[in-house]
Amino acid sequence: MRHFWRCESAAANFLKLPKANSQGGGQSLSGCPESKIFISSWDLGDWEIMSDKESGKGPLHGKKIVLLAEYYASGGTRTYLKQLLDLYAASGAEIVLVGLKTAPDCEIAEWLEKYGFEYMCYWNILGKDVTSSSEAKPGIWSPYFIRKERKAFRRHLKSEAVDGIVVSAGTPGQFAGAAGAAARGMYILHTYPHGRRQRYLGRWVMRNSLKKVGQLVAVSDFQKREMTRLWRLGQRSSRVIVIRNTAGNPLTELGRPDRVPFVVMTASWLEPYKEPWEWLQVARGVSQEMGSEQVRFVWLGEGSMLSLCREAVENAPNGVHVEFAGPQDDLSEAYSQADVYLQMSSIENMSLSVIEALRYGTPAVCTNVGGLPEIVVDGKTGVLIPVHDPNAAAAAVVSLLKNRELRIGMSSSASRRYQMEFSYDKWSAQMLTVHVRVFVRMHTGEAGPTELSHGKTQL
Repeated sequence: MRHFWRCESAAANFLKLPKANSQGGGQSLSGCPESKIFISSWDLGDWEIMSDKESGKGPLHGKKIVLLAEYYASGGTRTYLKQLLDLYAASGAEIVLVGLKTAPDCEIAEWLEKYGFEYMCYWNILGKDVTSSSEAKPGIWSPYFIRKERKAFRRHLKSEAVDGIVVSAGTPGQFAGAAGAAARGMYILHTYPHGRRQRYLGRWVMRNSLKKVGQLVAVSDFQKREMTRLWRLGQRSSRVIVIRNTAGNPLTELGRPDRVPFVVMTASWLEPYKEPWEWLQVARGVSQEMGSEQVRFVWLGEGSMLSLCREAVENAPNGVHVEFAGPQDDLSEAYSQADVYLQMSSIENMSLSVIEALRYGTPAVCTNVGGLPEIVVDGKTGVLIPVHDPNAAAAAVVSLLKNRELRIGMSSSASRRYQMEFSYDKWSAQMLTVHVRVFVRMHTGEAGPTELSHGKTQL
């Protein structure tokens, strides 16, 4: 496979890293004084990460890795996939992306071509007819299927002389067999285990399926706790590290015009657990309190409830300005114009949309569930409200819209929190740390701790 390493990502501009600090603590990887990236001192040891202009090589140079990814036409798993591809190109790895479709869609195909990466269909590796398997889904709860998947991927990795495998999954347990097919493997999970099957079968199926995986990555502390509890990981929980999501580099020029109507936005899938009916109740309550011409509510995104929600808006009483705009390719203008971000989810992990709101300095009103409290600091970067309480949400939105100084203060705190905790540089440094440990240090027999420091944020 051809190997290209193009410096088209922020991750490709890593500065030389100081050698391990015997005193412990974190090292700053950023040349920008406003943005510090913390990484535990053992992480890269004597490795010096250099830009491609200096050496043309990265810390994963020459490592051939299979990236088995669950991703869709839009949403967080797709964004995460593109971030991983950027990281691999910057660090010099050779990647074979494995997906469920017979071929990648046009956008992903362009990314693969840009970096010289390859693509392979998951079902080809399993030895199944691709045409008949185009809509099939891998088994999650079948020990037989998991063993079959592990055996097929073990055979493939050996025949292709691959150094290891990385699984990026949005469904708990998806591709668990493949993740354990190599001595050097990682399993990145984007959501937390929940539901009846996870409660009653997770301790047996998931724990046994993932016991051969070298490194598990969660995106929130809440998710790690749920994985440990439902899957009964016990001491194995030390193999689970938390690397929080990112929405990109921090924005330096922020500011919103003082104008009416105010804009309250949501960018999310329109699914039942996102509670769109409660969201509509909030819109009605805020409009009644503020006046029909003072505020506008916008929901950006697709999902199974999009048509139902649009019908509900058509039948809504006058005086409530609500729009379900559907999927959008670019949300930057929407975030930059929004005065408040609203998330009414009853189930949520590390919401990329709420993280994006931090990035744009948009105060967020969110339910106090899952990983959301790890994003929003109540009273400083936004307001946390009880789940299924649209009245509390409406009151929080009204208080922010009526108090300009409060909004400005929360906006500044949100931007600082994003810069310190969720920047792309911090995410890429921590992710690269884990990859070096799994694919370089494990290869040489070195060991190291599995916990990364998140650093401290001052608001």
